[in-house]
Amino acid sequence: MKKKSNVQYSIAIALLSTLILATGLETGCAGKTSKTKTEPVPGASPSSTAPASPAPTPTPAKGIPARPEQLPFPPLTYEPPAPEKFRIVLKSGPIAYIVEDRELPLVNIMVMVRTGDYLDPDGKEGLANLTGYLLARGGIKSKTAEDLEERLAFLAASLSSGIGDSQGTVNLNLLSKDLDEGLGILREVLTVPRFQDDKITLRKQQMIQAMKERNDDSSSIESREHGFLSSGENFWVNRYSTAASVESMTRSDLEHFHQQWFCPSNFVVAVNGDFDRDQMVQKLESLFGSWPFPGQTPPPIPTNTTFAAPGVYLVNKEVNQGRVAMTLPGIKRDNPDYFSAIVMNDILGGGGFTSRIVNRVRSDEGLAYEAGIEACSTDEARRRCAASGETDEYNRQMVAWRQFMNDPPNCPARPQTP
Repeated sequence: MKKKSNVQYSIAIALLSTLILATGLETGCAGKTSKTKTEPVPGASPSSTAPASPAPTPTPAKGIPARPEQLPFPPLTYEPPAPEKFRIVLKSGPIAYIVEDRELPLVNIMVMVRTGDYLDPDGKEGLANLTGYLLARGGIKSKTAEDLEERLAFLAASLSSGIGDSQGTVNLNLLSKDLDEGLGILREVLTVPRFQDDKITLRKQQMIQAMKERNDDSSSIESREHGFLSSGENFWVNRYSTAASVESMTRSDLEHFHQQWFCPSNFVVAVNGDFDRDQMVQKLESLFGSWPFPGQTPPPIPTNTTFAAPGVYLVNKEVNQGRVAMTLPGIKRDNPDYFSAIVMNDILGGGGFTSRIVNRVRSDEGLAYEAGIEACSTDEARRRCAASGETDEYNRQMVAWRQFMNDPPNCPARPQTP
């Protein structure tokens, strides 16, 4: 057996050597010009061995513009779908938007919940955040967190949850063949989450660690101080969790918060994917039927903002990069000009490297790593202009900003909607 292996090894070496030799003869080795002499073919004319002349430069085809911006495009016509075709009020309480899409064998379910950080009890700041995080990660009645994670991985399903400022969400994505099992898991997440003790402890530790890092990044400081100036220190958005508030939270606090707000009357559901619409309606009725607790209707989101007096506000931090922000009062989501303002924001500074402010302050002047306009979209919305750059470039940066604000390029005047 050993002798046979040696023979095979010798044959392999010989073949490899032949391959390397052939490659070297044709192209040279390691990028070097081959030194193999090319012999003329007997009887061939001298011109047949002369080097080939360079290929002629191709001429542009007729009708192709010289530059990309000269390309013609047909007019864009977009007709948004009529929502009433997809909207249905379920007998069990929620409003649902159901859209069939058979392109892929997948189903996406999003449950939006009328809840939010603004409902945090005094002294329990961070409770909504902790509850939302653990709904899909802390296990359910029939499965521990570990077993649930393993089962979702086996199904190639994705389950997530969270609670933000003024809305909570639970999302499920899975193969359509596993829909019934997925709906069963979703039902338990919404009605009987386990809130496993070790998962609560771990998440509380992570929240406290994040607090210790609040002042490490100048952008975090600027964002926090901007919130105080644009909304007031007593506004609910500016109620930050503390070590005391996080450490005081118990499993019973999470269960009480969950049962207060997670009820069908507070749900708006969006479903799309590979299913029959009528059958999906019946499945949703079953999903949200016979709810085990009544829940409550949340109060309106507070709007008692207080805008700071005009002025220059400074926060000192010993870093080699600073931030500059200019803040203006903005508009709310129900303003008739809201979507026009979103488009304007994208053109002026919210569209990244294609926006005008980024081109002016960063690309043209090289004064900042980051520049732009940020339009908030929550109920306490305000228009905000923000830029950051090296501290020794502040003066030039402010000049560029002022020039842009006084003379924005190609911005036609438009009467403001009252």
